This record gives sequence, C-alpha cells and structure tokens, in this order.
Amino acid sequence: MTPNPSVNRAACKLRLQVRSGLRPPPAGYVER
Repeated sequence: MTPNPSVNRAACKLRLQVRSGLRPPPAGYVER
C-alpha cells in the first residue's frame, strides 16, 4: 500500500473512534 494522506487520515480517524469508544478523550483533543 502506498502512503497516501487520505488513507493515513482514515486510519487516524478510525483509531480515534476506537480510542474514544474505549476511553473518551478530553474535550478539545478531538477536532470535529
């Protein structure tokens, strides 16, 4: 797989979602 920014962002978003599901991050940490 080529290091694409879009793919990297998708992985980051997925990881953030899983992390928030396991442990809700503090306000301001997640950009919405």
